[in-house]
Amino acid sequence: MGNVFKKLMRKEFGEGAYERYCGYIYGEQESRVQENRMIFEEMYLALKDKDMRVLQGKKEQLDRAILQAFVICRNYWFAAAAALLTALLVCLLIPGTWLLYLLLMADAAGFAAKTGEYISNKYCYVDARIILIYKSVLDKLCPGRRES
Repeated sequence: MGNVFKKLMRKEFGEGAYERYCGYIYGEQESRVQENRMIFEEMYLALKDKDMRVLQGKKEQLDRAILQAFVICRNYWFAAAAALLTALLVCLLIPGTWLLYLLLMADAAGFAAKTGEYISNKYCYVDARIILIYKSVLDKLCPGRRES
């Protein structure tokens, strides 16, 4: 699945812009200056001529991405417990056969995929900074509450 913030930014602004934004953020980390003006202005210029409905749709997509990242991080421990319980049950029900090893490898592969997804979404400092800038651009372009 990967990082939902990275996926959203690549979809909205393209691969090249996303890489440029990451470069800005990494550059700021080295200089200890937390100025995101270049990214803000570039996003603002790309979105300022969009229709209000389009901007509302982009806000909703952003809200869904944030919620999805939250759900992935929150549900990881349930997935870890389920993988552990599955491994325990497989060991108890099918002791010492080739099927045991096959099922344990499948369980471990699924857990490794979930762990990768969790880490990618939990510790995405650069992507979270870019998303916060994107949110502030959208808030500036269409302030107020969403229409129902």
